[in-house]
Amino acid sequence: MKKLMIAAAWLAAFSSAGSMAQESPTESGAFVYSKLGTFGLGAGVGYAVDRQLALRLGVNGESEFKDDRTLEGVEYELKRKQNHAVEALVDWYPLAGSGFRLSGGLLFANPETRLEGKRDGRGGYTINGTRYSAAEVGDLRGKVEHNRVAPYLGLGWESSPAWQPGWRFISDLGVAYYGSRNPTLEASRSGGNADLRADLRAERDRLSLKKRDEFGLGMSIGVAYTF
Repeated sequence: MKKLMIAAAWLAAFSSAGSMAQESPTESGAFVYSKLGTFGLGAGVGYAVDRQLALRLGVNGESEFKDDRTLEGVEYELKRKQNHAVEALVDWYPLAGSGFRLSGGLLFANPETRLEGKRDGRGGYTINGTRYSAAEVGDLRGKVEHNRVAPYLGLGWESSPAWQPGWRFISDLGVAYYGSRNPTLEASRSGGNADLRADLRAERDRLSLKKRDEFGLGMSIGVAYTF
């Protein structure tokens, strides 16, 4: 609810500014949209201020990204999950009357990345330079938190201008920067092994995601209707 209130206030401020401009009624209008993409199923509302500026406020569904990564010498299965996120975006159309646009804004979300250790070719793990068997470690798991507010920058194309009444096809391609913070790392059988706990702490202190995993690629297609 707090995310929705913040984003709604953000959009209201821009809408108020846009309404002060002297524009023809045929060059502005409210619209709704729905889309499907890497950030999940999304829907929202928007307002075309004029031929070159539009504002959007929407909600995206859950999404999950999976891949394998080697971090500090240990291979992990990486899973980044994002729950519902609110998007507050400004669309700029550099060519008046064209469907091509540049978009920028914020995603209000709370994603996290979970790490599940994978055994190496010898069936164990090397943690902080020390060799441990799978029986000594058990399940090796970690977690990395991300920023709750992520800046977004992208571009898109629409089959007709946002201010033009009626249905249109929409598409988006962009990147959100999530950052990373507060890594954790635990082994299920470390309780009775002080050396392993010390190595886990040292490994955790050095643990960081690869830079590319601090970004999220957003691709979507959908439809919109301007009233």
